[in-house]
Amino acid sequence: AMSAAVGMVLIDKIGRRKLLLSSAFVVTIALAVLGGIFQLVQNTYPVVNNMIPEPEGVHAYSEFGTCDTCMAASHGFCSVHGVGQSCWNSTDAAQDACENEYHGQWYHCTDCPSKWSPLLVIGMVVYLIGFSPGLNPVPWAVNAEI
Repeated sequence: AMSAAVGMVLIDKIGRRKLLLSSAFVVTIALAVLGGIFQLVQNTYPVVNNMIPEPEGVHAYSEFGTCDTCMAASHGFCSVHGVGQSCWNSTDAAQDACENEYHGQWYHCTDCPSKWSPLLVIGMVVYLIGFSPGLNPVPWAVNAEI
């Protein structure tokens, strides 16, 4: 909201064209950076190595190479620091074993863990800050003048 207010103040001071082009430039850079970060997240998903012993009644799937392929098949992913990661069938027993017996993190029907995820939030904030002062008010101002 603040950057939209900045755009309304600047629209007559610096001109519609400069405001629109500068806003489009920031948005383009932000989207390119976001695309790179999404690719980085995709390429750094944890690998399934099935080093965690299977609890009773839990099936491990070795055909899935990474966390995202395990999740796409609606299975659960258990990550235990210092031990490894496993793709298990998604049951309460598997979740209980992962969290309580092995003191790990259980992921099911959610995104896989990534240390790059906070950068996605920062990229979206930059996108919104770039969009609001130029691409938000300028088209409305031009339509009102026509």
